[in-house]
Amino acid sequence: MRKIILVSLLSLICSIDIVGQIQRKFFGLNLGVATRQEVINVFKAKQKKIWLPGDDHFSVRDISFGGNRWPVVYFYFYNNQLYLIYFSDTDRFSDVNTLNAVWERLDVSLSSKYKDYYDDKQSTLYKKVFNDNRTRLNFDYKYVDGIKGITLKYTDIRLLYEMFMNEEDEL
Repeated sequence: MRKIILVSLLSLICSIDIVGQIQRKFFGLNLGVATRQEVINVFKAKQKKIWLPGDDHFSVRDISFGGNRWPVVYFYFYNNQLYLIYFSDTDRFSDVNTLNAVWERLDVSLSSKYKDYYDDKQSTLYKKVFNDNRTRLNFDYKYVDGIKGITLKYTDIRLLYEMFMNEEDEL
């Protein structure tokens, strides 16, 4: 009898579609959970340059992630919880060929890894959106007014919604 219950539970667990497949852990920190001070401590320990312009966000320079060197990564907080990580690479593309090569490599990787979460209604040729109802990932190609670049934004949907609702309550 115990074996039957155990096998039933195991098969039930295996058949459940796990929600939230887009990456939420970065540099040992969890999106939607990590506090501002925890994030600062991680990058201070790595001896990274941290720019602290305000209580709700800051940036870190020269971060490697996803096979790319990101000149700047922004961290945004709501109620002292990490709700947005914004990887920005607009500093080093002197020619469009290099930009296109990096875009294509990351596009193939993200589209393969997160194909089940591709949001075709919000995506365009140069903006890819992936959404698993817990995390939203925006991948953008930018070439505007001579500024060339690629950005990746991982957003905790729950905290973003709470922030918007709180701002609406202020009206």
